[in-house]
Amino acid sequence: MVSVVVPIYKVETYLHECVNSILSQTYKDIEVILVDDGSPDRCPRICDEYAELDSRVRVIHQSNGGLSSARNSGISLAKGDWLVFVDSDDFIDITMLETLVEIQKRTEATIVSCGFTSFIDGEKPQKKEEQNACEKIFSSHEAVADMFSSSGIGCNAWCKMYHKDTFCNVQYPIGVLCEDKATTYKVYLNASKIVHTSKKLYYYRLRKNSITGSRTKKMCKDTLQINEDVCDHLNTISPELYSYACGYAAKSSLLYYALASNNEEMADVKSICTMQIRKHYRYIMKCKFLPLYQKLIVYFSGLSIQKKDSSLTLSFSATLLRIIKWRKHK
Repeated sequence: MVSVVVPIYKVETYLHECVNSILSQTYKDIEVILVDDGSPDRCPRICDEYAELDSRVRVIHQSNGGLSSARNSGISLAKGDWLVFVDSDDFIDITMLETLVEIQKRTEATIVSCGFTSFIDGEKPQKKEEQNACEKIFSSHEAVADMFSSSGIGCNAWCKMYHKDTFCNVQYPIGVLCEDKATTYKVYLNASKIVHTSKKLYYYRLRKNSITGSRTKKMCKDTLQINEDVCDHLNTISPELYSYACGYAAKSSLLYYALASNNEEMADVKSICTMQIRKHYRYIMKCKFLPLYQKLIVYFSGLSIQKKDSSLTLSFSATLLRIIKWRKHK
């Protein structure tokens, strides 16, 4: 059985579309765990209505503890051997679970991942027919390495199906934004085989007022601390993964430096970024997943901050890297 965990908070506008997409799956051996995280709107009532209509739906009502707390609650009560997370403002393709289960049975993977389609709230997602969907198999270390490439399998909790055992001794951190970055790599390390299909079966809604919709000071500081924690952890596991994590941390710090530029309230963020770039920039050249020009930008930025007056050079490099990233995703 597949346990689908849906954390819910102030999403009454989107909740029906989300839950209906799960209950309409072509794969029927599921339970749907709706975790009402103290939502002050009609979401608690909507959850209870679904439980009355469909015996596969279970509802948890709890005080507001955040996304991590809601996911942890769902995991602890899940009866299935397999876990899937769906954010309550998103929805999934009608064949998503059937596809992931079929791949798992055929490959004996402990985690199966699929592609996703992003769409702006208020617009309909562009559903494109995929002619040549492909699959890629990863070992645990290969999946962690690929996670740092910002492509492919990624670190998102959603669009994946996990064997429940991969969450042994792993929980989402409470009170931290960007909790996926702090958790998913640990789950990969607990897996024996990870398979990713390029089929886009998950629909990710971009909302201006969502948790990840803005780069707040807390999000910046949480992300920077998570990057540092990941480096420290992987340093005890694999020199190669440690190098990748450090290179990723240096690049991430440079991007956040650009976001914090010309903002006095973000002065402490800029300070953290500067320290992390100084600490990790040398590892950027070992990151085989990054193009050479990005490596050089980060590397020479690291060299520049060794000088007393490096703010101009660092700001220029950070802005350049940000522009390149923007043009890539435009």
